[in-house]
Amino acid sequence: MFALLIVGAGMCIGASTSGWYTASLQNQERVFETATSFRSGPIELLRINRNIESIDKGKAIKIGEKFNGGEDWLRGTTFKLKNHANRQIIYLDLEINFPETTSSGDEMSFSIVLGRRPNAKNQTKEPLLLDPGEEMSVTVDDLTYEKLERFLQPRHNTSSLSRARLNIGFVIFNDGIAWGAGNYYRQNPNNPNHYINIGEKPPND
Repeated sequence: MFALLIVGAGMCIGASTSGWYTASLQNQERVFETATSFRSGPIELLRINRNIESIDKGKAIKIGEKFNGGEDWLRGTTFKLKNHANRQIIYLDLEINFPETTSSGDEMSFSIVLGRRPNAKNQTKEPLLLDPGEEMSVTVDDLTYEKLERFLQPRHNTSSLSRARLNIGFVIFNDGIAWGAGNYYRQNPNNPNHYINIGEKPPND
């Protein structure tokens, strides 16, 4: 009888601990940041909206402002972007970087690719035509979130991470000019898959 009481007490303690752990994950502080090059690039981040299952659904999140998020805090998150350049964008690589993953190796960076890279083989993405001044929404939908989880899984769980740093990896315009990491590039006429750095300022139209 005494042994049964001990087992029962252990079960109660375990359930209580599990409940506390789940609640702590749901109430953990999260934050979105932007890389320095993002702020000087051709893409403007207009706003970030909370995930679709959030109690405060639709609430905009400010860059650098902490908020409470659950285990799947990235699922359903929508990034509202604007073409800030005077050229039409046909390819865009939006990176979600996780600085905390440096505790286990190199920083992990997950890419959401939109549009088609010129001259690339076996194109599977839908074409992208984002005109100057035009806006678009990029959502971490269920399929994208599953890919993100599989990407992080060998080293981390999304629930254990609290920081996500947004960055524009590479942008290609319809005239062959490209942008990445604060610099503009021109497509090499002798090797269309290669881009030549032409500096921090865009070429004259």
